[in-house]
Amino acid sequence: MGGPGRTILAGRFALEERLGAGASAAVWRAWDHLDPRWVAVKLWDVGAADPRRLAREVAALRRAAHPGLPSLVASGEADGRPFVVMTLLEGVPLRAALRGPMTAAAVRALGLAVCDPLAALHDAGLVHRDLKPEHILLDRERGVERVALVDLGLAVADGDPRAITAGGVVGTPGYLPPEQLRAAPPTAHPRWDVFSLGCVLCECAAGVAPFAAADAPGVLARTLAGAPPELGAVDPPLADLLRSMLAPRESQRPPSASAVRDRLAALDLGAAGEAPGFLAVIIGHAEAGPDEATPKLIEVDGSPDVDAALLPRGARARTLADGSTVVWMAAPRMDADTAARALQCAALLARSLPSRRWSAALGEGDARGPWPRGPAFDRALGLGGAAAGEVHTDALTALLAGDAFAFERRGGHFVLA
Repeated sequence: MGGPGRTILAGRFALEERLGAGASAAVWRAWDHLDPRWVAVKLWDVGAADPRRLAREVAALRRAAHPGLPSLVASGEADGRPFVVMTLLEGVPLRAALRGPMTAAAVRALGLAVCDPLAALHDAGLVHRDLKPEHILLDRERGVERVALVDLGLAVADGDPRAITAGGVVGTPGYLPPEQLRAAPPTAHPRWDVFSLGCVLCECAAGVAPFAAADAPGVLARTLAGAPPELGAVDPPLADLLRSMLAPRESQRPPSASAVRDRLAALDLGAAGEAPGFLAVIIGHAEAGPDEATPKLIEVDGSPDVDAALLPRGARARTLADGSTVVWMAAPRMDADTAARALQCAALLARSLPSRRWSAALGEGDARGPWPRGPAFDRALGLGGAAAGEVHTDALTALLAGDAFAFERRGGHFVLA
């Protein structure tokens, strides 16, 4: 239950925590005293709101009808400052979770999850217009298999001719289709969101945004030129779909999120899609100082020194030549249960071997072969600066673990209390 905040809007919404801010408005977590629940309040600066854009946002929130989309709770004005109250959707921003290329299976799962609320938006006759990793929230329990789409501030009706304002292009360079960048763009169409989603999935699959450049003008130039993305390492059926979503001509793309969802569901990813897409990795770093070079995996003694009774079912362990120990297990998804199992295991191992410096991380990876591979392993290796007996983890793993553990924040990572 939430208590009164410093500011109460309309005698009802108590502002508790600022979640983010832009040039003209801020979004707050607020407690609704009339209908007891947490909500999100978007509060504009005095005179900063464009009445037409505000009306479009309110209309979009009113028409949104999906648990993965924010819906309208109330709107009004307080002391000359317009505000919009919407249902609060929470999760891990995809941007925070991106740590290099995902497996084809993980990209497909993410694409299917995004298409669910996006198709509902398209069915309601709306175009999001600002689909990007920052506006995709991963569910804390199910990871990429369930998402929410937030920020309908730029959403317009399908067929709306208003695509460019006096201030320039509306949207985020790098995720906008080329037709939105031209002086006289066509009317809004769901294929705009298909292109943006293609950019997001391509970034997840390849590890780099398809139109990335040194600066914004370079991004715009590459987008307008229709430069094809580098997808040589991506599973061919998935790469073909991504290229169609990023087609320079609007008419060559799938017509809507529903069409993309159908094609994703029908993909035959073969062996690449069947491999475990996620890993939990725990490393007991040797007593050497954190400034020393990372141990080489090719030098191993082959005899793990950890008590097998402390390892979760399905976990594997190996010991490096310098005495460091690696424990890893494949996971069906990045979720709260996997995070809890990994951190609980790390805590037990740290108690068993208190002279080690322990780290744990979740993420994309491949458990096949003699060693774990992928971003999860890389992140666990990079967290080796803990003091003896401590367990360090990254922000994503700590967030997924939720209230099951207590953490102390140290810089960009967390220590298990």
